Amino acid sequence: MLGEASGLVTITRWLLGFIVTLVFKDLMLWIGTHGTYWLFSGCCFVGGIYIYFAVPETKGKTLEEIQSWFPQNNQRKSIYYEDPPESPKHDGKTMSDLNAHASKDFQT
Repeated sequence: MLGEASGLVTITRWLLGFIVTLVFKDLMLWIGTHGTYWLFSGCCFVGGIYIYFAVPETKGKTLEEIQSWFPQNNQRKSIYYEDPPESPKHDGKTMSDLNAHASKDFQT
């Protein structure tokens, strides 16, 4: 879950940065320098209000406490921990066999 959330934050940040870069010059022409900065500062203000009321405080909390606030989806399975189907490509080896072999390579 942590990796997915980090990926979502990264994508969102880059997308919003792209949008700001894309529209900044046009906004400067349409509503002027002061209007553009007031528009962006208004967006930041609204975002700050949202964060203040909607995002829980995590200072001093453990990861387990934070995760307990969110519902757990036990139905979800990760493709990274499942054994691959038997095929000539894998020679009937399970994911555990492949991981054990890989860990031996890194130990030497």
